[in-house]
Amino acid sequence: MRFFLIFTILVTMFGCFRKNDNEISFYKKDQKIGLKRGTKKITEPIFDKLKMPFDSATGTTQAFVNGKWGIIDTTGKTIIPFSFDSIQVTNKYILTQNSGLFALYDLVGNIILPLEYSSITPDLNGNFVVALNNKYGVVTKINDTVVSVIPLQYDLVKYDGSIYYFVYQNNKTGIIDNAGKILLETNYEEVMEIAYLPEEHLKLFKFTLNGKQGIITGFGDLIVKPEFDFIETFVKKIARVQSKNKWGFIGIRGEVLVEPIYDQLAQFGNDGTAQFLYNGRKGFLERKQLFQNAQPHLQNRDKEPLQ
Repeated sequence: MRFFLIFTILVTMFGCFRKNDNEISFYKKDQKIGLKRGTKKITEPIFDKLKMPFDSATGTTQAFVNGKWGIIDTTGKTIIPFSFDSIQVTNKYILTQNSGLFALYDLVGNIILPLEYSSITPDLNGNFVVALNNKYGVVTKINDTVVSVIPLQYDLVKYDGSIYYFVYQNNKTGIIDNAGKILLETNYEEVMEIAYLPEEHLKLFKFTLNGKQGIITGFGDLIVKPEFDFIETFVKKIARVQSKNKWGFIGIRGEVLVEPIYDQLAQFGNDGTAQFLYNGRKGFLERKQLFQNAQPHLQNRDKEPLQ
């Protein structure tokens, strides 16, 4: 038993020594920093700063030499040159900045976008929202060539987190998809998402033109012309609409479920009803009744309310 205990202790100690022999650490000499593995030196003491520990996924870390940042691996090899004022590492890219300009690298040091942009923001489509000379656009990298997806001509481009970009020019808004297809030109006072249909992977966008609101799909199909004063966000595939200070309901396909004739109209509650006020009379609508009476969108006309 005693022999077994001693043997276990020796094995554990040997394992610890082996682990320490492989551990990357640093040493200092004359105010400079070098790398070592265990007791063996990997580099001469040439670094002013080192960010420790090394990243376990990439085996790299940031180092500072002569006032500039770069990236090295565990052998001391330079992955990103010491040319930058700052470096930001994500799980997919390395964003570098020098004198207010940005460049983008992959995690092994291959350059993706050169040092010429005033901002670079990667998105989920493999594209990059960039700014150059105070104009925004979207680019991608095909083989070794930077290719324009959205021209660098907009005052601002905002990525919506899926496949769409809101583009802004002269205080007007439009929408372009990740293939560069223009869904809405920059002619609109406002554009915003108001519904998402996960079963169809389809978004609906509300837009405002000359003070009137309509709806377009993410495929570019117009389903509601810009003729309402206000369209609310869809809730369970129904949205309230306002026209001439009167309220009604539309469905997710743009169909009019209730013409906008009510002075007040609440959203549907958990009991499936919505209260209304019409010419001083109070009442309620039943959700199930709406779809039985759905009709194509018509011009405003006098109509008694559903009760």
